Amino acid sequence: MHHADHPTDEIIAATGLTEDEITTLINTQERQFDAYEAAGVEELLRWAEQHHLAGVRGRAARIRCELADLTTRRDDETSTREAHQRVAKAKAELERATRAATASLPAGDGGVRVRRWAGWLLVAKHE
Repeated sequence: MHHADHPTDEIIAATGLTEDEITTLINTQERQFDAYEAAGVEELLRWAEQHHLAGVRGRAARIRCELADLTTRRDDETSTREAHQRVAKAKAELERATRAATASLPAGDGGVRVRRWAGWLLVAKHE
């Protein structure tokens, strides 16, 4: 589900796992896959770095730089995605709490003004 870009809340509902458990499983799986894939790539790059042709050695060096850049980008995107998920969750909790708080206000003018203000606040926060 994670690799199909399902939201964390959907994964939690389907599996019954906590968000921390899901994050741990995802990180473990990615590390295992990365380690498996890296073994073959690392062997090839070591061979290329020891090659007698300078062009092959240079290519290995460029590939290592590209791999480092890609790793950094992936890590940044993962962090960004996780931050967006936490923000979405916090917004949903804020919206639920605001609705619950405004629903319990008296129906007089004060309650209407507060409800309008709270609704405006929610709209402003989403923009």
